[in-house]
Amino acid sequence: MNEINNNGPNLNKPILDELGTSIESEQRKSNRERLAIGVAMAIGATAVAGSIFTGDASHFEITKSMPFNPMAQQFMNSLDSYLAKFGEVSFPTVLAGIGLTKIFANKNSKLDFIDKISSKEMVSDSVHKESFLKKILQKSFAGRAAILAAIGVTLASFSVSVGNEVTNGPERPIIALMDKIPGDTLITESAQAQPMLDGQLSSSLVGHIEENAQSKGVNAVAFTKNLGEITLKNGETYNTLEFGFETPKTSKIYWTVTEGCKNIPVYVDRSARIPLNSNISIDGVSAIATGEINGFSAIGREGVEMSDQVMKDCIQKNIKAPDYAVVLNTSPNEAKQILDESNTNHEAATVITKSQYLKNSVKFWEGNVKPITNTLALFSGLFAFVAMGASMAGRLTRNKRELAAMSASGINNGVIRASEILRAAKDSVIATIVGGSISLVTPFIVNSLEAGFKAGIGLEELAVGAAVGTIGCIGGVIKPLIRIKKNIDVAENTRVS
Repeated sequence: MNEINNNGPNLNKPILDELGTSIESEQRKSNRERLAIGVAMAIGATAVAGSIFTGDASHFEITKSMPFNPMAQQFMNSLDSYLAKFGEVSFPTVLAGIGLTKIFANKNSKLDFIDKISSKEMVSDSVHKESFLKKILQKSFAGRAAILAAIGVTLASFSVSVGNEVTNGPERPIIALMDKIPGDTLITESAQAQPMLDGQLSSSLVGHIEENAQSKGVNAVAFTKNLGEITLKNGETYNTLEFGFETPKTSKIYWTVTEGCKNIPVYVDRSARIPLNSNISIDGVSAIATGEINGFSAIGREGVEMSDQVMKDCIQKNIKAPDYAVVLNTSPNEAKQILDESNTNHEAATVITKSQYLKNSVKFWEGNVKPITNTLALFSGLFAFVAMGASMAGRLTRNKRELAAMSASGINNGVIRASEILRAAKDSVIATIVGGSISLVTPFIVNSLEAGFKAGIGLEELAVGAAVGTIGCIGGVIKPLIRIKKNIDVAENTRVS
């Protein structure tokens, strides 16, 4: 017996030697692989840096022109409206659901358990005493704010805010212009006329229109428009949306040809913050800001008003330059009759209403920008959805032993699912509140970056954020909850090691 025991270690030595050799071999192989990977990365880094510094990568771009899809654009243009309607319903509904759960939890042990377990982590990740704010969050919602979901809410609200300003902002100067001129009918060169497009009506046609309108007792006001720029003394420039009107002699911007094209008087929109009586340059012509107007600026263009004569003689350098449009204080039918009688040379001209003019502007900006900003809102929702799904999966992994113990003790998986859905609902509410609150300051930032820009956060923007918060948080936990049995695995996670 002693002989066998004494020989035992000698019999195992070859096995141990073989095991040691195998480990060393694996270690050498791992070192070779790591060295090869490191060398490949170093070579790759050198190649990338070289192509950047030599300029070879400056034209690198992955792009693909796609056929225009009007139906897809229409859907994206309407996306914010759909999300806003959903958010207006989902946020109060989810909040009410949480409230009712807390109300009935006092008399229902299952709801009591679901409410309590959904308000805090099963495994504490801190040895420090819980703060007052965290205790409030636990009693009201969940134990912490869903930061990633809140970021998604903020981005969605901000994106829609920018989209709405880009689409509706150009209406401001149109509304200000139309309020200045009585009448609801315009004669323009094209039925698609809007401020960002040029148009021309010859001086002879405008003269005939004014004569015929006067003979019928209809007020007719012609005006000119120009897209130009303001230059300040310090060299700073602003793009402009310039309007020229016939001005009375009592106006500060009244001008006659005898005054010449020097220090021409103009009104500048107050959003430009140009001090009164400042010397500026309008399209290369020296000017004086003799007063302020309000509401004539939008999307990178500061509103400017001047005499129509100074615009023609000094800006357009042609005293008989065409007008942009004529506003008639009459019905579209009578305006069409006046145009037909006046347009003896058959110029391109048509009659539209002020509301049509506004719709043309909205349609132009919707088609150019809103699909992009609404796409950003959509990606914000996907960001929140993925983030909350990952958060839920991580929480199930962290708490798998506790969840398995609960399941083993007889707690139904449906109760566990309900607690996690309620937790997601609480996360969605707090994410909406936090993200919505942060979004309130975003217009101040973007409005300071663009002249004439006036984005804002209102009910629609907040409702879109609420929709993103709800869809992202509650929708994001569905997949992990469907596979909750696999995540819990009672047999594996309750085994004593």
